[in-house]
Amino acid sequence: MGLNISCPPQEQLEICWSHMKREDLAGRLARESRVSRAQARDQVDELVRKILKALREGQPVELPGVGRLVSKPPPRKGAKKK
Repeated sequence: MGLNISCPPQEQLEICWSHMKREDLAGRLARESRVSRAQARDQVDELVRKILKALREGQPVELPGVGRLVSKPPPRKGAKKK
């Protein structure tokens, strides 16, 4: 099942994910969505919370244009690394 983050093409933002910081993303979202920076920051924070919650529950997260995020269970205590 998992969490699928998607939006209609007209609402998608062109983002350089490897260099984007929270405030940069919120500023860009605010400009392109015509909302305040505070509202955009809240939306970014909520999105991150949803992504982390899904990953903690073992669900994959699909981010169009970025890829699929999955979490691995923590290594067992005393397990040898390969």
